[in-house]
Amino acid sequence: RRMYRAYLDHWEYGIDTGQEILAPTWEQLKALILELDEDKQTLVTYGDEEAGDYMAVGGGNGRYICYLSYDDEEKIFILVDETVSPDSSEEVELVTGGQRGRFHRRECVSLPAVLTAAETYYRTHAPDAGLCWQE
Repeated sequence: RRMYRAYLDHWEYGIDTGQEILAPTWEQLKALILELDEDKQTLVTYGDEEAGDYMAVGGGNGRYICYLSYDDEEKIFILVDETVSPDSSEEVELVTGGQRGRFHRRECVSLPAVLTAAETYYRTHAPDAGLCWQE
């Protein structure tokens, strides 16, 4: 199995001084996700980013975006809130990767959904079949 690493950004005055953990346990990865606050800590990645095989979780404070990337970002699965209609044009502002951005309301998901998605990806490297994903 390839060496997977987790990364949590940490922004101070526009500079990212984040931390990396090599081969983290699930508890370590979960703890990083729980640190997200949309202020100093805005993005967690886990996987093999050089190969484009990774999971990203951004946001904080109960509002998150989460996606999985495979095959050098050729295939992207975005976790969506299936209670929001795909026809909805409502947008949400979130800070991720140190940048404020606008996201479709459907892509804004809860912490329990993100933790389920993250644990399944951590253990199986696959999207959780019980959640709703958009390719």
